[in-house]
Amino acid sequence: MVKIDQKMNRRLIILLSSVVLIAMTFIIFYQYGELRKAREDVTREKEALTQVKQQITDLVQVKEQTEQKQAEKRWYERLIPNLPKEDQLIREVQFRVDTSGLTCKEIRFGNRIDKEGYIEMPISIVCEGRYSELIACLKGMTLLGRALRIDSLKVSKLTPESPVLRVEMMAAAFYASKK
Repeated sequence: MVKIDQKMNRRLIILLSSVVLIAMTFIIFYQYGELRKAREDVTREKEALTQVKQQITDLVQVKEQTEQKQAEKRWYERLIPNLPKEDQLIREVQFRVDTSGLTCKEIRFGNRIDKEGYIEMPISIVCEGRYSELIACLKGMTLLGRALRIDSLKVSKLTPESPVLRVEMMAAAFYASKK
């Protein structure tokens, strides 16, 4: 009877050990599968995070480019305004001529020329002074608050012995057409 009980206990222990071993194996495989799923989820989340970071970087670049383009637009609108603004242009040209040391004798506008997208305003500027003052005036014209193209420059002496020059400048300013 003792032998039978020992055999029974051994069988029971073997059976229980087998059941525990199978259960543990199942649990380990289940946990391994869950671990693999969790790792895949982490990888997907990292990829999504990388994409979101890239989108944010792209949006920041677009914002910076937009700000830069708006600044450029304001600069171009200042160079080529929507209105002729003749009075302002006369004041600016007069200021550049005066600060150079030349004496401004005349500023006159010619007939406007309609171009594609803008209107050209021919300007005749007559002034007198020395050569060095003329050079300073031309440098100053590059600092005007709007676009000015100098088409021709006619320089002549007032008298053969005089160091004073007469300068006739043909230039053009521009403004945007409303077409």
